[in-house]
Amino acid sequence: ADKDVLALDYPDNSWLEDIDNQINKLTKLTNDLVFLSKLDEINENIVMHKTAVGPLLNKTVSNFVALEVSRRKNIIIDQLDEVYIVANEVYLEKMFSLLIENALKYGKDNCDIIIKLAKSNNSMVFTITNQIDKPIENIDMIFQRFYKDEKSHNSSLGGYGIGLSTVHAIVDKHKGKIIAYQ
Repeated sequence: ADKDVLALDYPDNSWLEDIDNQINKLTKLTNDLVFLSKLDEINENIVMHKTAVGPLLNKTVSNFVALEVSRRKNIIIDQLDEVYIVANEVYLEKMFSLLIENALKYGKDNCDIIIKLAKSNNSMVFTITNQIDKPIENIDMIFQRFYKDEKSHNSSLGGYGIGLSTVHAIVDKHKGKIIAYQ
């Protein structure tokens, strides 16, 4: 509230803009940690329903059009099989969002991000492929909470090593498997 009062007197103050940016970063971090801790607390099965994955994936990708353009990337849905799985739709959308956001944030400039959704027996295989500037040293640790590969993550991009651990937790709750490779 005090910052808002100062903004009335100093409308174009860069310090106040920096405060706003820090508040937004900390709010996002707090929300991500709360989401992850809630996932950890769920001991019983989460509520799941038969879900059409393709339309959910398309909707999620469409939310990233502006970020895709601003980051000079191109999201391509290369394969989109008709897939139905028993899943928690909210968690599944969060998983897609985090993976796409990660690919946009850490992929090379002017690269394509290739998304495939395939049916495999009674499950789905979701693949997201992008190019990165530097290889990840400890690829086996990428889904651990708070892990950040210093060579692949530019500190100016933000990130706290929470997104991919959240993806891993969502996959675990759905009794799935996630693999990262380069």
